[in-house]
Amino acid sequence: MTADVSSANTFSHGRLLSTAISKSVYIFTNGAAIYGATAQEDSGILAALLCGAVDGQVDFSRIIVMRAASNFDQPPNGELPEIPLHAGHGGFELALENIGRAGYQIVSGILDNWNQKFQEGILPSNYVGDVFATLGGSPPFGP
Repeated sequence: MTADVSSANTFSHGRLLSTAISKSVYIFTNGAAIYGATAQEDSGILAALLCGAVDGQVDFSRIIVMRAASNFDQPPNGELPEIPLHAGHGGFELALENIGRAGYQIVSGILDNWNQKFQEGILPSNYVGDVFATLGGSPPFGP
């Protein structure tokens, strides 16, 4: 599955909040993003990397955010709700295995092609930055 991540400072759970987040993500991005998962820690990490980019220490266009879903914000349709506030719902080990497999392919591809493709960088085809255009440009989403 390929989808977009909504990152916030709060944890959410349940169909109503998931639906609200999905609609918010769609509105905030002018329909460019489709909500797939939440990621509370990503907002802090990306805020720190944005500060590094403003200071000229980080190339923000080289950041890769990889997520592996291991628990869910709602049960499948028709099932009674459970609150998965821990990783013991059977998906944690599979998520670790999947992120390891995917990450290995990405790192290997970068290392194998560093001199030919990645050393000089790749000009991104999408907007790189935040909703406030802190790094310049004009974001295709937001107010």
